[in-house]
Amino acid sequence: MRARVRDWLNQLGVARADAEDLVLACSEACANSVEHAPALPGPNALVVRGTLLVDSIVKLTVRDYGRWHFAPRTPEEPQRYDAGDEPGGLKTQPASHSGHDIVVIGASAGGVGAIAGLVRSLPADLPAAVFVVLHVMSTGTSVLPEILLRERTLPAAHAVDGEHVEQGRIYVAPPDLHLLVERGRVRLSRDAKENGHRPAIDTLFRSAARAYESRVVGVVLSGVLDDGSAGLLRVNLHGGATIAQDPEDALYAAMSQNAIDHVQPDLDLPLADIGPALVELAGRPPSREILTIAPNDPVAGDPGSLDPQPGKPSGFTCPDCGGALWESEEGEILRFRCRVGHQFSTESLFAEQAEGVDAALWGGLRALEERVALNRRLEERMRSRGQARNAERFERRAQESERNAALLRDLLHDLQSPRDVADDVDAGAGRR
Repeated sequence: MRARVRDWLNQLGVARADAEDLVLACSEACANSVEHAPALPGPNALVVRGTLLVDSIVKLTVRDYGRWHFAPRTPEEPQRYDAGDEPGGLKTQPASHSGHDIVVIGASAGGVGAIAGLVRSLPADLPAAVFVVLHVMSTGTSVLPEILLRERTLPAAHAVDGEHVEQGRIYVAPPDLHLLVERGRVRLSRDAKENGHRPAIDTLFRSAARAYESRVVGVVLSGVLDDGSAGLLRVNLHGGATIAQDPEDALYAAMSQNAIDHVQPDLDLPLADIGPALVELAGRPPSREILTIAPNDPVAGDPGSLDPQPGKPSGFTCPDCGGALWESEEGEILRFRCRVGHQFSTESLFAEQAEGVDAALWGGLRALEERVALNRRLEERMRSRGQARNAERFERRAQESERNAALLRDLLHDLQSPRDVADDVDAGAGRR
């Protein structure tokens, strides 16, 4: 029976990654149905009966499963190239004949209103699945699904690990979990943060591009810094459609402006026009060739190697774990990644470094003030024992630490805060 299923899959051109799932689905369906099939006359009745059931169940299972789990190739379409067929790990293949039925959306500051406004403009029968990442605190509670349900267009809920992908639904990333898309399934992960966030926009976009290639539409909305730019570039390279909110229309312009600067998306639209564009794309087959990234791209390194990440050592350390960072280029985007998987774009790394400087300086001030307190306590102790010379020595140390602490406190008051750094980046993006 399994050989018959594999023959059907081969005729339909199903990718190998999907074939085993289909074999398992057909096996289970046949096992549950053969004993209930009507009896047929003749000495070979059981064989005939089983063959007819296998054929019918295979057809039905492949038909139903195929709506989401694979895009059948037409006979004239060539097989995929193997990795390394072209220099640099890049290879092309014809675009899918399905519509753009996987929509991935990313937003940060100002994103709740933007996402709600976008969902409000979508029809209830949208022939696409929608995945949303909004930057939230890892210890916070996300009520975004409830907010989107008020729009009364599409059902929305936090994604559940392993659930099937369905059209006409919105999957929202839960706090402190990356949202990923596999062929036909949703995955949640507590892998290392990316650009200082979990969930991260780049993580979602990259996984969707790998799983569904040209069927994906990536949308970057309001936010600060540049999470989403590298992911949107991946969607572009895999043949998908790319959209950025018009920076002048966004509450925070930096995220969409960075996407425009680095990716040059297909569409740069005000929020009110993005929904109609998604509806149109959902019914339009992809037209561009798919530029697939080979498995040796800088998505994950080999933890056991001496150089566990693609690219070259940057000389910088990871703000999250203190490990060495490797740098690599994706298009015009410079990326940094450490051994355990923390990833940063340039502006995200700059913002994280600003946080590190701020924390280090306040830690230095705390150490100086504790030094003052310790020396004052020892000074009093020496005076109470009549040891004037030792008391004077501790007093001088306390006074020196007090002067240094005052200088550092003045520096901290004048120093630009990490929030100001992000605001400056956002204001700079808005002026471009």
